[in-house]
Amino acid sequence: MPKSLENHIKLLRLNEASFREETLTELTVNFPTLIKSAKDIEDLFLWLSPGERTQFYNQFKQEIFAHVSTLRDFSAVGFRLSQSEAKELYEHLERIGALVASTVRDYCNLLSVIKEPELRTVIVNGLEKNVPTLIQSANDIEALFLWLSSGERTRFYNQFKQEIFAHVSTLKDFSAVGFRLSQSEAKELYEHLEQIGALVASTVRDYCNLLSVIKEPGLRTVIVNGLEKNVPALIQSANDIEDLFLWLSPGEITRFYNQFKQEIFAHVSTLDDLLKIGFRLSQEQVKEVYHHLGILTSLSSEYNQQDVIDSHKRIHSTLELKFNERVELLQQKMTYFLGKPEFIDAYAAAAHLYAALNKAGTLYFSNPQTQGSYEHFQSTCKTEIKTAREILDQHRGWTKILLNILAIVVTGGVGYAIAAGIDYVVNGKFTFFSTDSSLKIDEIEESIHQAAPAA
Repeated sequence: MPKSLENHIKLLRLNEASFREETLTELTVNFPTLIKSAKDIEDLFLWLSPGERTQFYNQFKQEIFAHVSTLRDFSAVGFRLSQSEAKELYEHLERIGALVASTVRDYCNLLSVIKEPELRTVIVNGLEKNVPTLIQSANDIEALFLWLSSGERTRFYNQFKQEIFAHVSTLKDFSAVGFRLSQSEAKELYEHLEQIGALVASTVRDYCNLLSVIKEPGLRTVIVNGLEKNVPALIQSANDIEDLFLWLSPGEITRFYNQFKQEIFAHVSTLDDLLKIGFRLSQEQVKEVYHHLGILTSLSSEYNQQDVIDSHKRIHSTLELKFNERVELLQQKMTYFLGKPEFIDAYAAAAHLYAALNKAGTLYFSNPQTQGSYEHFQSTCKTEIKTAREILDQHRGWTKILLNILAIVVTGGVGYAIAAGIDYVVNGKFTFFSTDSSLKIDEIEESIHQAAPAA
């Protein structure tokens, strides 16, 4: 009995060279009977290599044309084609009148596929003619800005500034839209909202939203000053400090730490709390918080071998728990991309990252911790996250998830720092943050800066 399309895809997903060729041959022979819809083509193309997709497209062009008959079909299938193939499919659908874009989602579907300059210009021109009827909310603007290039966004912003001002009316709207604007454009939008009294920040999330968008020094200073005036009322937990530190620059963090040390000490009361914020502090600041927590003093007053063993176990298990929590959050977040053709690449990137981090974490945490194993773990995670961010940073909310995972990787270094503190108690020798065994602070700071949306 011939295998179903679903079974063929299961074999392709295994990616075993020994029977991949046989599976592709069977698919070629049975393609006309296996493929019943554009969804079938989409599902199959997801698991084919670019070369394999081109081969199937050229061999079964007429069958593909027969099943791809709507704009949504075009988005689902075209997303996996080369630009020349996508253009050919677009022109076929245009000839039969199947590409009538009437909603923001329609234009997003087109823009997510078409990159060829001339054809893209035609699409953007069509979008601009219909802006007054298309744009109904800040969410519509955010969705469009995701798929417009920086140059297209600037043109759109300048041409439809009043429409943007009309729909961006809250701090949340500003964060969603401003994330994609240049700094001069974001500043202009900020000043407009400030004039109408729409930028009242009253929570940590409000300030994080502002800081994630505004990088211009003068305006950023105003925001940070406003934050500092309200710290006692705003900061309720170590989580609040963690969120703020993610968007504050190194200099701003140092100023914040020195000015609100007692408030930080009040909320950072456990090792778990320290691991949330420690990767953004300087070595001396981390050391000071250690002493505040009593990690070193308790060991010095009552030291024995079991203290060292228990401390290492506690550090190890806390790091593993937090790493696994963050990686599972990644898996939960990526379900948003399921069933949305325009997010196929994002889902694939997130799925690959999830598998890679899971494998790296299992290897690292299930074996004895050594400097060498930590360095390998750190290098693997850093490389995988950097690769994934090329795609996932385009999607709001993912930057924080990826940097939080990176933070846990870095706190492997914090774990060594705590161990170094134990060594200090025992041997009188203190070795904070060995440059060979942990990611340097300035590298993390640079990573945070790179997370900011491009101007």
